[in-house]
Amino acid sequence: MSYGSSELQPWVLDEAESHVLIKKAWGAGTNFFDTADIYSHAESEKVLGNALKKFNIPRNQVVIATKVFFPLSDNVSQGIFRQDAPSPKLINRGGLSRKHILEAFEKMLYREEEREMLPLLVDQGIACIPWSPLARGVLSGKKKGVTTRSTSDINRDRFLSNQNQQDDIIVERVVKIAERMTKENELNKDGVIRKIISPSMVALAWIYSKKVVTAPIVGIGKEEYLNDALEALKLCGRI
Repeated sequence: MSYGSSELQPWVLDEAESHVLIKKAWGAGTNFFDTADIYSHAESEKVLGNALKKFNIPRNQVVIATKVFFPLSDNVSQGIFRQDAPSPKLINRGGLSRKHILEAFEKMLYREEEREMLPLLVDQGIACIPWSPLARGVLSGKKKGVTTRSTSDINRDRFLSNQNQQDDIIVERVVKIAERMTKENELNKDGVIRKIISPSMVALAWIYSKKVVTAPIVGIGKEEYLNDALEALKLCGRI
């Protein structure tokens, strides 16, 4: 979602910027890339495909996820059609008429799936790929309105409209855990400052530590976000 064309949404990276992060992610061992036809009207898929070719990334060594449901027109300027539009031409372009995909919305601010869904997945040997594990940046601990995405993402308010006081308490706890872990790092290294543990790293480590989770979908719009996602892997045993 972070890669494609900034002409559609200002927080989306254009191809050249996207390639820098894709190359770094691949070099660090990342082999799962999430995309969809609705992301920048298929430009996201093209950007990823061009990156694989440009950097000689073997197609058989990466997993590329895509999406179904929202029907798109051949004319990209028309955007997404309403799902209930009664058009025979769209019957196989949207919904779940050809394939059913199970995806989870799992993060510290929404844990409903832990009641029944995740135990079922464990029992059946099915992996979970949770999306928005940082709640569109809320779990990063940063105040609202400080990033391009937080001020321009047209869907952010829709997903976070139910954020309440309890959520604020959770975010504050994540921030305090990050501060404590950072302080412990400094003390354990005889005053030598190690990498600061960010709230994002704590939240991602919490997700990584779940055995049923294989590849949480993280939006990487900046190199620091990629670094946090990679460093969080080292914290799994400490969360």
